Amino acid sequence: MNPKIALTTACVAAMLLVSASVAEEPVATAVLAVVGAPPASAVIGDARHCPTKVAPLAKVGSDKVEYPLSTSEPASITLTAMRGGNVCGGSLYVVPEAGSDYAVRLTPGPLCAAQLFRLDPHAQPHVQLLQTDNHPELNEVICAMQHGSAGASRLSVGRNARIKNVRVEVGTGGSCGKFAALSQSDSGVELASGVKLWVQLKFRSEAKPYSDNGGMGIAFSSCKVNFAFTPIAGSAYLIDSGSNQVHCDARLLKADADGSIAVTPVERVSDSNCKPSN
Repeated sequence: MNPKIALTTACVAAMLLVSASVAEEPVATAVLAVVGAPPASAVIGDARHCPTKVAPLAKVGSDKVEYPLSTSEPASITLTAMRGGNVCGGSLYVVPEAGSDYAVRLTPGPLCAAQLFRLDPHAQPHVQLLQTDNHPELNEVICAMQHGSAGASRLSVGRNARIKNVRVEVGTGGSCGKFAALSQSDSGVELASGVKLWVQLKFRSEAKPYSDNGGMGIAFSSCKVNFAFTPIAGSAYLIDSGSNQVHCDARLLKADADGSIAVTPVERVSDSNCKPSN
C-alpha cells in the first residue's frame, strides 16, 4: 500500500465512527459503514461472492452510508468509482464478528483501492485495517465461476488505470498454436480445469512523467508477456499486468471460493521461434 495514502489510526477513528452501539446488547448483525465524500458505489455479496439486495440501514450525512451484515456469515464487498476516466476500486471478503462493526472506503487518487477496517471499541487499537484490494471485478469472477459448469474455473483480466490497450489471447495448442481473444467482460471466460493453457498478453503501460523541452508528458512502453499454466477446478484467475520501466511483467492471481487470494506460479514461455502461418 502506498504510504502517501495511508491513514493514521487516529484519523481513521475520527472518520469512521459509527452510530450503532455494540456494547448494549448482543445482536445478530454488524454495521458496515461505507465512507467517503461522496461514498463509493458499494455492492454487498453473500458467501458465494454474488450480489444480494441489501437495503441501507441508514444514511449518515453526505459522507457515510450504513448497511447491516449478519455476524458469522461470510460477505463480499465491492467498491467502485470512476476516476480519471477509469474504473477503480477493489473486492473485499469478511466474516463479521459479534461485537465489532466495519467500515470500507476508497483511497484517494485516480488509482484508488478499497480498504476494509474493523471497528471495535473494546480492542486496541479501536480501528484496525484488515484488507486492501484494487481489483473491483474479482467478486464478479468468483460469483460467475460458482454459477458455471461443475469442475470449471474462470479467467479474467484485471483493470489498471495505468494499463492501456490490453489484448489477451488464450490457446491450448502450445506457444505456437492457435489463440483466441479473451473476452474483456468482468466475469471473464470459463476454462476447462486440468487442461494446460497458453496466454499471450499485450498492453501499453503508462510510465512516470518525463520532461521534454520544458513540457511534461507521460511515457508509455509496449509490453508483451507470454506464459502458461494449468487451471485448477473451482478457482478464479485474474491477470494483473504492469511495467516498472525496466521490464514488462504480469502476475496471475488465484482466488478461491473462500475469499483467499494468492499469486499462482506460471511457466514463462516465448514465441520468438514460431514461424508465421502462410
